Amino acid sequence: MKRARFVQTLIGLLIAILAPIQILALPGLAAATAESAPEFAHLRWPLLILAEFMLLVADLTLVALAKLVGMAMRGTVFSGRALLWVNVIIAALWVGTAAVLPWLAVLGWVTHGPPGATFIALAAVIAGTAAALIVTVMKSLLIRATAQADELAEIV
Repeated sequence: MKRARFVQTLIGLLIAILAPIQILALPGLAAATAESAPEFAHLRWPLLILAEFMLLVADLTLVALAKLVGMAMRGTVFSGRALLWVNVIIAALWVGTAAVLPWLAVLGWVTHGPPGATFIALAAVIAGTAAALIVTVMKSLLIRATAQADELAEIV
């Protein structure tokens, strides 16, 4: 119970950290980058919009995770509602990963942008794909556990 509360607090803290990044840091970073590297200034708005979108997807994933932790605390995680939140997480991971692909293409092959940014985009695609696959496997385990919980409830 304490551990679940700690996890929910941590998720809330992550969302609280992401908000100022989305609102203040990213637009400022985009403006500074456009000023310091005029050859990439035309990418300011498309990449800023993409980064903001990806952080919104991260926010959605964290909210869904908080909902699942809450369901686990209440003992209702073995239900169809939990599968809904797991599906939200899986979809968010795939959408976020797909959103990084244009960034990777632009930075890596079109503009030959900074190698560090290209590496980060590639790492994000790999991490997003791995996370989506892991959560998909965990979903199948949740489906089996839910079915077994339903069978046990019928027996008892």
